[in-house]
Amino acid sequence: MNDSPPASSALEKKIQALQKKLERSEDYRSTLEDLRERDQWFHLKLQEEVEAARREMEIEAALERVRARGMAMHRSDDLAGVVARFFEELTGLDFELTRGVIWVFDSETQSGRMWKANPEHPDSPESYLVPYHDHPSYLALLDAWHAREPAWVYDLHGDLKTTWDDFLFGETELGSLPAEVQAGMRAPDRIVLTLSFTDFGALQAVGLEALSDASIGILRRFARVFDQTYTRFLDLQRAEARARDAEQEAALDRVRGEIASMRTTNDLQRITPLIWRELTTLGVPFFRCGVLIADEEAGKAQTYLTTPDGAPLAAFLLPYETVPTISVAIEHWRRKEAHTDNWSRDEFTKWMGVMVEAGLLERPAQYQGGEAPLESLALLFAPFEQGMLYVGSPEPLAEEAVQAVQALADAFAVAYARYEDFQRLEAKNREVEAAMTELRAAQAQLVQSEKMASLGALTAGIAHEIKNPLNFVNNFAGLSQELVTELEEETDPVERAALLEDLKTNAAKIEAHGRRADAIVRQMMEHARSASGERRPVDLNALVEEYTNLAYHGMRARHPDFNATLNQSFAEDAGEVEIVSQEIGRVLINLLDNAFDAVRARKTSGADGYLPSVTVTTERRDGKVEIRVADNGLGMPEAVRAKVFEPFFTTKPTGQGTGLGLSMSYDIVTQGHGGTLTVESEEGRGATFTLALPA
Repeated sequence: MNDSPPASSALEKKIQALQKKLERSEDYRSTLEDLRERDQWFHLKLQEEVEAARREMEIEAALERVRARGMAMHRSDDLAGVVARFFEELTGLDFELTRGVIWVFDSETQSGRMWKANPEHPDSPESYLVPYHDHPSYLALLDAWHAREPAWVYDLHGDLKTTWDDFLFGETELGSLPAEVQAGMRAPDRIVLTLSFTDFGALQAVGLEALSDASIGILRRFARVFDQTYTRFLDLQRAEARARDAEQEAALDRVRGEIASMRTTNDLQRITPLIWRELTTLGVPFFRCGVLIADEEAGKAQTYLTTPDGAPLAAFLLPYETVPTISVAIEHWRRKEAHTDNWSRDEFTKWMGVMVEAGLLERPAQYQGGEAPLESLALLFAPFEQGMLYVGSPEPLAEEAVQAVQALADAFAVAYARYEDFQRLEAKNREVEAAMTELRAAQAQLVQSEKMASLGALTAGIAHEIKNPLNFVNNFAGLSQELVTELEEETDPVERAALLEDLKTNAAKIEAHGRRADAIVRQMMEHARSASGERRPVDLNALVEEYTNLAYHGMRARHPDFNATLNQSFAEDAGEVEIVSQEIGRVLINLLDNAFDAVRARKTSGADGYLPSVTVTTERRDGKVEIRVADNGLGMPEAVRAKVFEPFFTTKPTGQGTGLGLSMSYDIVTQGHGGTLTVESEEGRGATFTLALPA
């Protein structure tokens, strides 16, 4: 039996083997093809990643350049350069932009400031104020800003774009753009705004088509960099504002200081150069300035002008109606409002003619700065309390310059008020000086009157005192005459000797009482004379006793019905003191007269069981000698006691006292003798005056 397989089976196996081999070969080719395709995919992917990395590096570099430009700002004006850099970098990243815009919104006014970089002027972007408006496009912008939309696309076309352009060029500062720029912005029928909003505003790309998502993402990143840049911008603005405020305050201080130092009318010639200098310091663009001081009573303005280089030109009184601008400015001044005006060449020429005719100028060139008059002059009159400060410039001043001029005017007002106060003070001083001259003359008369009143009181006491020695003199003279008659008739030697002895005794007594009268008269004369100021040692007790008796007798002579108990207690160790005796005597007379008047007033008031009493004592203690004059009269209330030593203060009826007695006494004791004069009193229980002198 043959076991070998049939030929067909072997062939089949061979065919199967070949098929398997073939299958393996196909798998290889397929695998190889797959590997080739995968290699191509990886290569493309790698290219994409390299391109993305390169793109990211470009974007990051652009952002860094913008960021560096923002951080390099030193002044707020540098923001324009940063805006230009934004536009340049976005364009460099292949953004197809017709305009690049940065918006800054004001949360209070809801207005926006638009910084624009135009293809026509890419390196010099400018900003334009866009006030709040109810145009749908502006309202949509505000809503998106309030929502802080990271990516916002707005399609502006048809009537919406036409009315938006009309609003921008008709009602905002964009109306100042050149005509070709306005035409370029109006030209497209449709534009697409793509914005990324920040806390301060938005970064806006303007194109004919919407930006891709990738470009919007880049715009968003640039917007975040703008946030950082604008923060620095605000910091710079605040720093500049502080610097301006400090510079302005320094300028105002200089104005206040210089005007406050002015004393005469001639000093006011320094006003206009001063204003010129400080306006220049404050950076106000001007070429004329001056001051008008209003005189409403005269209907004129005191006018101070400058030459074109700031030197004082003229100072004159200008009637309000002379120049219409002045009369209108004065009307605004009355309302405390600023006034602006624009002079044409003809109006300026007319003003020149007014000054030449008034003799203030020899020729117009002195004021106009050349032979040809100015073509135009923008005037600002800033009001202050006394008038107006005016500034002339080629163009109307910006708001910041107007505020600087007004601040200068306000400072001028304060300083000029001080000048006026000084003038009034000088006038008052002259009046006061004249019044003081009259017062000193009147006071001298009053002092003399007080001295004479004191002398009168002393004279009354002296007259009473001198009567005693004169009576003795008269009596002994009469007795002596009788003794002479007896002596002529007597023959007895013993009797004649007795009569002669009596005559001798009488003559001695006449001499003694004559000396006493002479001493009293001499004291009266010394009291009447002005004090020499020379101090001499004086027995204090004797002086006090003498003037106490004189004052008492003087009171008795003026008021014969006056009676009072006069107590005198003098310390044995009082000794001598160096004083001007007639001055201290005058003080004692004043103190004792007041005491006697006080007890007499209480007596005449009808007090039951009242016994008038005045006590005079001397005492030495603590290196001083004291004289006390105490009474049990009416006493003084606190209000009177506080003023008793003031000049011209008196409680006596008009015509009975000058109010100088105690004032003069106080000056004599304190200033003339280095002592003290004090009073203690209780109303209804009397008063005690204490005079203390250095021992």
